[in-house]
Amino acid sequence: MAFDEFGSSGSAQPRQRPVSNSVSKFYKLTVSPIAEGAKSLKSKGWSRLCKVTQAQRFLQEEPKMRKLALTAAALLLTPLLWASPAQATLISIGLEENGGPISTVATDGGTGTVAFSGAFGTYTADNISVSGAPAIAQPQLLTNSLNIGAGAGSNVLTVYVTEQGLSTPTGVSSFLSSFTSNLLNGIGTTVEEQTLINTSNGLYTGTQLASANFANIGTSTSLNNTPSLAAPYSETAVYTITTTGPGNVNDTINITANMQSVPEPASLGLLGMGLLGMALMRRRSSLFRGETGLGTALPG
Repeated sequence: MAFDEFGSSGSAQPRQRPVSNSVSKFYKLTVSPIAEGAKSLKSKGWSRLCKVTQAQRFLQEEPKMRKLALTAAALLLTPLLWASPAQATLISIGLEENGGPISTVATDGGTGTVAFSGAFGTYTADNISVSGAPAIAQPQLLTNSLNIGAGAGSNVLTVYVTEQGLSTPTGVSSFLSSFTSNLLNGIGTTVEEQTLINTSNGLYTGTQLASANFANIGTSTSLNNTPSLAAPYSETAVYTITTTGPGNVNDTINITANMQSVPEPASLGLLGMGLLGMALMRRRSSLFRGETGLGTALPG
């Protein structure tokens, strides 16, 4: 009996293995793991590539950001360089009797407060006290007290209070002059009160802003525009006291500026630097996180 190669006799047909099952098993054992591994490697490698690309682009942007910061800082510091240096102020009290020379009897030494008491000719200054910069903000000038005693005879005493070295405000400004007469004793005693401004920083002189005359107790205010001011300039309060015999005077003059509060150049510069710093920090953070799109992976 003859046998075929499969060990069957006769005309038996040879056995055939199922092709579909074999291919499926081969795919699962070989191709599928390779494909999954390749997919995983591709995903991890692409992610790493994105991170590397993002870091490279961040490093490329870094010099540009530094250049931008330096340029902006220079622009912000320019107002500070242009700003006028602080001026030292000086308050002086001067006395003059019957049109004679003006005698400076006291200065504040830069403290912002000054006072004088003592005899001058036929008059006695019981107390003259003044406040200005830097004790209070420029351009305020306050004669807190002016107490004058007059002697016999008809005489005229002029009291000058000048603050020099003012630096703010500048340009044409509105100054408020406040005049007060608290006490007028003596027959024929009168007081003329004036405020002056001097663009040349002069002592005991200037252009008149306002004035008021008192023969009795009273108050008066006046709001006036100044000439165009530039540092340094000065302001003066003037009392002209006329007496015909013994008497007493207690008056005040206050000068203040009627102006809006304006940030100083230094404050603006600091504010700008702060805003610039916040903007650069956000830019740096967004670059690193890819919010700007520089680190976003391209579709593939």
